[in-house]
Amino acid sequence: MVIKTTEPLTIILLVITGRVAWHRYCVIMLPSLAFIFKYPLAVAIGTTTTAVILTATSGAIGHLRMRNVDYSTAKIVAVSGAV
Repeated sequence: MVIKTTEPLTIILLVITGRVAWHRYCVIMLPSLAFIFKYPLAVAIGTTTTAVILTATSGAIGHLRMRNVDYSTAKIVAVSGAV
């Protein structure tokens, strides 16, 4: 089976897969930026931290919109995280 990359569905699936991979695997971004692409460590850390913050915020907003948040557990996690 030959997949043509010019088909719209293929392009959409590739974009979605790339976005999922980007958000799910931020943990490999720091070593990649620092060691493979030779970015300064401060830039690599800042870029990775920004990506993680944006991903976490987006996920939190999504769960709040779906009303999928247990606030009693969230309070415990927030307090323990602040300590």
